Amino acid sequence: MKTRGESLKSYAVVPLFLFSALLVFAVTSYAGRLAGFAADTMEYNIEQRLLAVSRMGAALVSSAELDQYREREDMRKPEYQALRRKLLAFSEEAEVLYVYYIREENGKLQFIVDNDFDESTRVGLDTPPSDPEMTPGIEAALSGRAVCPGLGNYSVGWDGLLAALAPVFDAEGRVAAICGVDIMDEPIVGVRRMMRVFAAVQAVSVAAVFLSGIAGLWMYRREAVRANNESKVRAVFLARMSSEIHGPIHTIIAMSERILRENVSPSVRENVLAVKRTGTNLLSVVHHALNLFKTEAEAPPDAGVLPGGGGAPSGGVDTSSGNAADTPLQGIDASFKDAAAPIGAAASEPLTPGPPPSPPLPPQTLSQSPPFPQPPPPPRLAAPSGNVSAPLQDVAAPSAEPRAAEMSHLFVINPMSFGRQTDLDAVTLDIQYCFAALGSADYSIYISRFPRAAIGKIREYAEEAGSGKTVRVYAVGGDGILFDCLNGVVGLPNAELAVVPYGNSNDFVRAFGEGKEKLFRDIKAQIFSGTIPTDVIFCGNNYALNTCTIGMEAYTVHKAAELNARYTPYWNKFPPRIRKFMYDFMFFLGGIISSFTVKITHQRYTVWIDGKDAGGYYTTINIANGPCYGGDKTAATAAVPDDGRIDVMLFKSTNTFNIIRVGTRYIYGKHHKFPSYISYIRASEITVRSEEPLVLQLDGEIFLDTNITVKIIPAAVRIVAAGDMPYERRAEFRE
Repeated sequence: MKTRGESLKSYAVVPLFLFSALLVFAVTSYAGRLAGFAADTMEYNIEQRLLAVSRMGAALVSSAELDQYREREDMRKPEYQALRRKLLAFSEEAEVLYVYYIREENGKLQFIVDNDFDESTRVGLDTPPSDPEMTPGIEAALSGRAVCPGLGNYSVGWDGLLAALAPVFDAEGRVAAICGVDIMDEPIVGVRRMMRVFAAVQAVSVAAVFLSGIAGLWMYRREAVRANNESKVRAVFLARMSSEIHGPIHTIIAMSERILRENVSPSVRENVLAVKRTGTNLLSVVHHALNLFKTEAEAPPDAGVLPGGGGAPSGGVDTSSGNAADTPLQGIDASFKDAAAPIGAAASEPLTPGPPPSPPLPPQTLSQSPPFPQPPPPPRLAAPSGNVSAPLQDVAAPSAEPRAAEMSHLFVINPMSFGRQTDLDAVTLDIQYCFAALGSADYSIYISRFPRAAIGKIREYAEEAGSGKTVRVYAVGGDGILFDCLNGVVGLPNAELAVVPYGNSNDFVRAFGEGKEKLFRDIKAQIFSGTIPTDVIFCGNNYALNTCTIGMEAYTVHKAAELNARYTPYWNKFPPRIRKFMYDFMFFLGGIISSFTVKITHQRYTVWIDGKDAGGYYTTINIANGPCYGGDKTAATAAVPDDGRIDVMLFKSTNTFNIIRVGTRYIYGKHHKFPSYISYIRASEITVRSEEPLVLQLDGEIFLDTNITVKIIPAAVRIVAAGDMPYERRAEFRE
């Protein structure tokens, strides 16, 4: 049956669901209002800019100059062609599509000149006059006011062109002509279309949340009713079973006690003791069954005291007999063992308990590696070479020259990668069991609790091991501890680096292929795997394995780190999937914040790539040694960590709408669809300078600088390839 707490939980589900639905509706509505306000602001700014350009055009050409051109033959004059070229230069400088002049003659509108040199689309003195009613806003312009008719108000035959009109005054202050400028309305129309899609998504999301909540409540109610009915039936059954079983068992025990007080023969005493022992053990079994179902069975009123003045409670010890055989063994396994004893067992022979229970197995580790109680002979590794080590050969004599004796192992663990202490303990137990099974003690576990603390520890450990012994360093955690271990290993000729991924984002491991984390968490597989000489990014005084980003992407990592540092303590005790979702959500919020930070997305850089100038305004600069970053993103799809080159991606500065539109495809390797925004270059060295501080990200670590040089160092470190697998080639390089 339901407890009071369970009932309160069931009633709390309804307001929680209503609050969630209202929260979704409020958030989406507010986001819609913000997006609508942004679209209105964008449209207003474009209209004001067009009005300003039309006024500049009206001041560019005087009415006297326009009065020189009245007939078609005037279009052949050199001055007329010079005026067209002047208008063309003005339109390019003002970033408008068309600039033209018209005048009113005999109630009609006559084009004078424009900036278009395309004979199929240009207008001029040879263009037939048009009715003023066909041009929205012309009346206001003829009255002396600059006007922008707005989105959707187009001249007949000129759909899709957003126009602004400004009057050109003569010396007496009368309107002699009108200057018009046109641009394409595609940016505003695209935003408005996105707003309609957003509104539809809002309605669908709110409806989906509401309907899913209703369905969940209905399913919860149905399951609650079913569970409640089952609980009642089970309770009634167990109560009846308890009442019907306890009575006969207590009667048997009481009768045995009476017989034992009489002067009976030894053979009868032996049989009675066996019966009593069986009854007490059967009673213990019943108690265990009742406790298993968490149901309190009701005993008969006289169950506490044995009939006949014995005074011992049920299941207790009979102090009158003084025999060890009369004491029931505790535990369900012992109860079954004694209940099966032969009736004719000797009364004086004490009960022999079963073998002691085996010690509990260690908790299952996160890598799901089984314990090794009887390990096979350890294999011998071939010496590291230029490629992945040769296939392993089994050694005939176990531990003749074990690999563990040829190599020293240092496990550097980041405790922050594990949400719960039990997860961290499981990993350390996995390491200890593995080396115990291999018969080796040449390993050490170091818990790195501060950034960069592991670097000094690795150097110290390698020095103690000596130059004649290989030191294999295991970075246990995420990309942060891998960064520390890499900077500790680089430069040590006798050091190798293994990655044991337990972080929120394990980007470097993805260079071997998707879904390989479980293999890299297998400690035994890591010990007996070969290595791959791997390139390293060198920037300033630091080394990185995977990526170096500058600009918006680095700022996103910075903001996400701030958010995670603030809120991680609240969700660190949740299951790994929820922690991973919240970690990714913080990066999403960081990306939204970064895309609206203009000083980051429109920063000017001086860039030299292999001695060639590539400076300009960039939203982000991605320098990749590996293809993956950000948890599930693959911008530089052709990057491979052992090809001796770095892949450079330059994302040109643009407005926020295009940053989101292009960026959401760029981060998943679709850069080739936007050649006007993104350049993809393969190089060996890149230098970046800026007057403003550079926000720099190296494998998830944030730095600030104004002048950096990034180089690739081929084969600078030996990376352990779990299972002797090579790096995955995802795509061919193309600019």
